Amino acid sequence: MRTSPRAIPTCTPSPPSLPPSLPPRARAAAAAVRVVARARARDDDDDDDATTTTTTTTLFERVGGEDALTAAVDLFYEKNLADDRIASMFEGADMDALKKHQFNFMRVAFGGDASAYGGRGIFAAHKNLMLEKGLDERHFDCVAENLVATLRELRVAEDVVDDVVAVVSPLRELFDHEKNEEFKAAEAARERERIAAAWNASDADASDLRPRPRVVDGDGRTGGG
Repeated sequence: MRTSPRAIPTCTPSPPSLPPSLPPRARAAAAAVRVVARARARDDDDDDDATTTTTTTTLFERVGGEDALTAAVDLFYEKNLADDRIASMFEGADMDALKKHQFNFMRVAFGGDASAYGGRGIFAAHKNLMLEKGLDERHFDCVAENLVATLRELRVAEDVVDDVVAVVSPLRELFDHEKNEEFKAAEAARERERIAAAWNASDADASDLRPRPRVVDGDGRTGGG
């Protein structure tokens, strides 16, 4: 049985500006991103030289590396927690642990060091929210747009933002209740458990109304209901 959350309005990405209130670490990250962008521009110029050796740069490096990604995760969750459409999904969450898992996941997804990631799969990590709070693809869209707004606010190059979107977008289907077969199976199992629990409860209540066995005592008299 699919939970029907309240309607979610269309998200509007933040403009690609760097506000004065941006945290120092985020500002440092933005500066790091600009340094990487300038380095990439120099590398592109050098490509015209026949003696230049071509190297492959990971998306993790293009975003700005560890410091930039850490700052991006911090700003990303600030936006999510301030977003009335999805903030309830984070109620009761250990935000420090959540940020750590998100950083490790993004580092792996963007081609960085995978050795530190030991987290669960995407569906396993979000299954309870999908079952209990109705988390679905519409919430995913808002989170994804907050991620894009975060990268733009840190002035990450648009081609890098586009590549991040290309990595993240395929995950949307995992949150679609109609397309995710694992979710359908989990939802069906939960419904069976609910029915069994209701049946057991009603059976226990009915037992109080059942006739009690008649017992014959030593002098031949009977007792019971």
